[in-house]
Amino acid sequence: MQKIDYTILKSNEIEFEKAICQLVKSAGDNCVRLCFFIDAKSSQDYAEKRESIRRILCDDCGESTPTWSVISQKPLDCSVVLEVHSAQNCTITYKSDYIILESESAKELILSGICGDLNDSIYDQSHSAFKRIESIFSCEGFTFSNVVRQWNYIERIVAIENNHQHYQSFNDVRSEHYSNQVWSDGYPAATGIGTQFGGIVIDLDAIIIKDSEVQIRKIDNDFQVAAHAYSKGVLIGEEIGKTTPKFERAKSVATQKENKVYISGTAAIIGEESLVGVKFHKQIKATMINIENLICERTFRNSDIRTPSPMKLDMLRVYLKYEYDTEGAMDYMESSYGETPVCYLLGDVCRDELLVEIEGVASKLNN
Repeated sequence: MQKIDYTILKSNEIEFEKAICQLVKSAGDNCVRLCFFIDAKSSQDYAEKRESIRRILCDDCGESTPTWSVISQKPLDCSVVLEVHSAQNCTITYKSDYIILESESAKELILSGICGDLNDSIYDQSHSAFKRIESIFSCEGFTFSNVVRQWNYIERIVAIENNHQHYQSFNDVRSEHYSNQVWSDGYPAATGIGTQFGGIVIDLDAIIIKDSEVQIRKIDNDFQVAAHAYSKGVLIGEEIGKTTPKFERAKSVATQKENKVYISGTAAIIGEESLVGVKFHKQIKATMINIENLICERTFRNSDIRTPSPMKLDMLRVYLKYEYDTEGAMDYMESSYGETPVCYLLGDVCRDELLVEIEGVASKLNN
């Protein structure tokens, strides 16, 4: 089974193109995904910076260009963040806009930066993005039920357009494209998070298992209702037709040698209700308690996952609704999770009352 390593690189270089060049040169070998988090001042500024990144990658990587995405979420402790995903123990095939990883035990598809026409509505952009994904899956023999991890970046996620919330419009489109699948291993782990600009952007990892020793399991959090089982009351939009977010709280991919847990975007939600009327510190603490519960021994036992705890957090992304909470977030994370690589990003959360959302990856090598 191929092994994916995750690295967070940060630049404090003020000149944008110089920062990008430095980060790309530091990314190392066997990169399969580069995810750039940038501060954009407008849609035009976002488009220009995205084009600069495309040009730099073409010049630097040529035919071995990793999949890449550019996310308009202001980094809060540096000028630019680059998250690098690198592959080991497999054959890497670089396609025109995606990558195939293949080993004796699995075939994996790495896809990044799928988007729609920015002139379209969020609803129409979402349809275009999912149709593009379907066409790539068709070429490579994948379906949506093979997706283990998906990132959904949504411009102004809680904005209302034509009486529909952007996030709800995206969820309705996702539900439509997921509807004809058999989800024997549960839905993907996923994040739906707000961006300042860029419309809809989707990244994902999909796996086809060849070896029965590879085990994929969904992970529930007994502190929370599964997102796809939310009641209509917590969904924003018209009563008729609105659908739930189709993702699991986490997803485990385990072999005899390693277990990787993909932790979905997680917030201070107990049951299906937000933790309201509390200060930021209590929200971020409740969020990390939810994450710790996803990777504890009791949860693994209940989910029939072969690898026991303890797990190690390989990396975390901390999305903050308000920039003024940066210092509090950094103080808490550094005091409680000081050995874990963390990036801090300005990204709106899918409910108005939620101040922070955190996602990440955890792993354990089997003895």
